[in-house]
Amino acid sequence: MTTSFPLLNLPPEAISHVLKSMNINEFITISFLSKRAKLSVEAMELKSPNVIVQIDEFVNIFMTLGENIWRWSFHGDETENGTMNRALPNKFTELSIYQGPIEWSMEDLSVKKWISHFQTTFHFSKFYSLQFYTDSLMYNIEEIKATVGNFDKLLLSRNGTNNEGYDLLVKYFVPRWLVLDGGAFECLERPKEVLIQNYDELEITSVGGVSIKLDDLLMVNSKVVTIGYINWTEKEINRFIKHWMKGSNPRLEILEIFLTSRGEAFNRTVALKGIRYMEIPADHVRKFKTFDQVNLDIEGDYDFQRSDGTTATVTFNYGEESVLLQMYVWHPHCVGDS
Repeated sequence: MTTSFPLLNLPPEAISHVLKSMNINEFITISFLSKRAKLSVEAMELKSPNVIVQIDEFVNIFMTLGENIWRWSFHGDETENGTMNRALPNKFTELSIYQGPIEWSMEDLSVKKWISHFQTTFHFSKFYSLQFYTDSLMYNIEEIKATVGNFDKLLLSRNGTNNEGYDLLVKYFVPRWLVLDGGAFECLERPKEVLIQNYDELEITSVGGVSIKLDDLLMVNSKVVTIGYINWTEKEINRFIKHWMKGSNPRLEILEIFLTSRGEAFNRTVALKGIRYMEIPADHVRKFKTFDQVNLDIEGDYDFQRSDGTTATVTFNYGEESVLLQMYVWHPHCVGDS
């Protein structure tokens, strides 16, 4: 036997106390009951940082709430499977704890309704990341752009059979941070047009290796660049450093390159051959300030200068199967507080 409980007739403090005792399934359900109920949930000031929209066979939205990662999965009409450029799903959604059982479901909650409802419920104005998997043009990109709105990071991953559309997605969406993963870079028809863009961050990665050449890296115009994994020799690293010293990559602040093992130990001496550098003691720690105002501790390693007097530090971190090369460029705005 159950009895009704006049929750919304209680004082605001009492409503908040009751809502805080509920789990996410319960107070999310309450937020859909009425405008007043939704305002009560909003008053809890719940926040979910780094909300991710993932375009795959389904449309998934990932949220971090407390210690759990929640996945909202939107399923489209199965009769449209394989159809390209179709509308976003608007029929059914299910909620599940990441890698856990399904906890909650609701009919007729579309992607558009979810975003409109939960941006106010969880107090976020933009998404952290928009990610495309499988066939990149499965859904209408104009509708995606209008629905998702603002986001920081665009991730393109080559997991499907259709390798077309990556150039269009990069051109259509203008992110602060671009990630090309799983061979997406190799699928670009005009990679140079991507490399010369002024991204804050650019990542080109693949477990199977990235086929990026020295000339490609010299064209990159981003502040933070991450590349992995590539099968470069010490001589190619040496050539890049010398090109940078002569003036290439003027916006570069941080470079990270994961070098795959070629069956022999990485020779740092060859990588620095012909470069006038100063070895900094390991106990000498400097603060490097990133563009988003995070201070990194740079311990020792090797300093060298470019033709305009700008100093850079290069570090080598050795693993069992790879070497991580990191380069920090000490522009005036990158020098952190001691």
